[in-house]
Amino acid sequence: MNNKKELYTIAGVIAGVVLLLILGCILPLFLGIKHTSESLFSQKESGMVLEDESMQIENFKKEYPGYQSNLEKAGQLFVDPKNPVDVIKFFESISSSSNVSSKISLGPVPPEESQHIVAFQIVVSSDFLNVLSFLEKLEHGPYLVDVKNIIIKGSYDQNDPKKTPLGKVDATLTVNTFAKP
Repeated sequence: MNNKKELYTIAGVIAGVVLLLILGCILPLFLGIKHTSESLFSQKESGMVLEDESMQIENFKKEYPGYQSNLEKAGQLFVDPKNPVDVIKFFESISSSSNVSSKISLGPVPPEESQHIVAFQIVVSSDFLNVLSFLEKLEHGPYLVDVKNIIIKGSYDQNDPKKTPLGKVDATLTVNTFAKP
């Protein structure tokens, strides 16, 4: 019986040592293999992303001459905030071609938009169809504009006490143009 006890004790100790060996050596080894394989997979995926981005950059470099003219056209949509003379000349030319008299002045810009917007207040006077023609030309012009406010009212002779309509309208426009960055 004593032999049996010793045999069970020895078998239990061996099983415990094997279990400790598994938990202490083999399990961390498998966890390390798993971590290393995940790391390698991540690096491989990162390398594929970098390779794809590199190919996209090379394609862009090859296609840039074709894009350049369109980028220049897009750049012309914006107004130089330090020197808005060109856009003012544009406003004056469409006023003339639409047969409207105009007064153009810089308008107020909210401080949070001051770097991105050049605002104008334009007062035009003519018959209603000419004012509409002016608005259409403004909308289809070479600059990116946003008409924020339009006030249209009948035009009267200031010296006439009866305020007889002249058949014309006065329109006050608040126009935002987008500034070059």
